[in-house]
Amino acid sequence: MDNMKMQIELNNHPYEQNMLYAAVSLRGGFVTRDFILGEKEHFVSNCAFYNVLFNYYRLESNMPGLHFDIQRAVSTISFSRKKAELASALRQVILTILNSEYNEEAFKKAKHTAREAFAARYKEGAFRAQYKAYEFSDLNKRFTLRALIDDIEKIDFDTFVSCARALLVPGNICVYIIGQTDELDISELAFEDEELPELHNVHIAGYGYDPYLRQDAHVVNVARQDVNLMVEAFDFMSECITNFAKLMITELLAEHIEVLGAEVWVDALDASIIFPVARLDSYKRRLIDCSEQSFLTAQKRLLAKYIILMHSSPELFAIKAAGLMTVGVYIDQYLEFLNSCTYELFDEMCTKADFKISEAQVVLRKESK
Repeated sequence: MDNMKMQIELNNHPYEQNMLYAAVSLRGGFVTRDFILGEKEHFVSNCAFYNVLFNYYRLESNMPGLHFDIQRAVSTISFSRKKAELASALRQVILTILNSEYNEEAFKKAKHTAREAFAARYKEGAFRAQYKAYEFSDLNKRFTLRALIDDIEKIDFDTFVSCARALLVPGNICVYIIGQTDELDISELAFEDEELPELHNVHIAGYGYDPYLRQDAHVVNVARQDVNLMVEAFDFMSECITNFAKLMITELLAEHIEVLGAEVWVDALDASIIFPVARLDSYKRRLIDCSEQSFLTAQKRLLAKYIILMHSSPELFAIKAAGLMTVGVYIDQYLEFLNSCTYELFDEMCTKADFKISEAQVVLRKESK
């Protein structure tokens, strides 16, 4: 695997019918535009790239059972197979990602499909509210809904190919496999040099804004239905804070405030909790005031969520795990630490992280006649 520079993690956890579940994640999603290639080359992508790419795969791939998931800063292909078929299927998926030959007509169809799907979703108030929330939560990535719409319209074949050659490389691939992996033969993944594109690492880049400039906000838009969203954005002031610690703090505090439908997000640049509410309120003080008993309850609830996901939805667990790998968090180590973490250790972690919480209320209201 050294010549590929990709990361592969195996979790030996047998499932019924001898099934294995795999997820292949790439850094980059629908809010990411800026990347660092190798050590310092700055590359400007298109926010619609991964959406068009996955629609392209749907048109061109002859592999059944592939599932495509695009999030804010990670995009994932997942699937399940019997043990005997897993390695060859994974090889085919990786070769598809590393392919450097693209068909312009297929690209045009993929772009049309992506544009039409986005236009249909845009009519939904909850969808627009969520994306307006990302403008506040993902400030480090300079995301705006307007820019995403423009990118969907203006992406052309040359831009698509340029993004593919810059981002679809071994150094941007993280693979997680869960199932009976103890006897899994992955020797088929020993690629020849001619099968590999240029080798370089890929990292998401930010523009280095001053976190003290992010202030609480109240955003109001007109829609067909009323929608209320709360956004709790975390700025970690400590320069030595790891993504591992950011994730644990954000996830545990999300469980601590006990809200339904929370979307917890942590990447190398931004961290946030977004959740719908029936009535607007402030949650900043509740997030900070975490007692020992509340911590223990949150810890137990978070562990239970991961365990249920692993047992009942292994493909979703693999998607989560592969996505975390893109920011340097390995789920087995994370869950082991979460299980043994004490309130004193968590409190010390929060103090060292020195985080600031900014809050936004995103409100969509029906236009009065």
